[in-house]
Amino acid sequence: AFPIGVLLFQFRGNRLVGFAVGAVAATAASVYRSDIWMGPFLVSTFGFSTFFKSVNTGWQQYPAGADRNLYSWLLWFLFIPEPVFDKENMVKAKTSDILNAVGAMLGKVFGLFVLLSILRSSSTVDYVPLPEVVPAWLGLHIQGFFHVWFIYLWASFCLDFSRVSSTGLTGRMFHSGFKNPLITSRSFRESWGQRWNTPVQIILLRSVYVPCR
Repeated sequence: AFPIGVLLFQFRGNRLVGFAVGAVAATAASVYRSDIWMGPFLVSTFGFSTFFKSVNTGWQQYPAGADRNLYSWLLWFLFIPEPVFDKENMVKAKTSDILNAVGAMLGKVFGLFVLLSILRSSSTVDYVPLPEVVPAWLGLHIQGFFHVWFIYLWASFCLDFSRVSSTGLTGRMFHSGFKNPLITSRSFRESWGQRWNTPVQIILLRSVYVPCR
């Protein structure tokens, strides 16, 4: 993705180039075949990120200051979550920001450890062992509750790890991936539309919602 980012920086004023690169990235991800699941996963992730960032370039939808120089452009194009821009400048990370990000990531690790310990106490990780007195309808909701938390903790940990490693590598502040959607949300709309997987929310905003409006 690095040379693609450099290419788009040189032609960021040309919409056709942005859309063409996005189409190539999407095609490469869709036609790739392998018997090993990690290969398709990594290629599809590359295709997803490169496709949408290229479309953002085509629509001229990227943070103010991202195109200030090649360095800021590559940090925006390559990293998910994205760096934080304020008044067209990338925000430098404070020690407290780094410690908070590390603490959040370690909290997700602990939560995953506890949840997987519960899941693996059964003969299968698909169902949590419940007492026989629990009604079937209630047991179904409890199973869903555990698995929603599992999905959240795993996906949030991945983005937290990316955020911490990106901050440590560049010294810049990066957006959080999830904004504690399962505890602090007051409605389904707030949880799904404002707090869940914010990098994807931002990408869809620039790629679909703003151009359609």
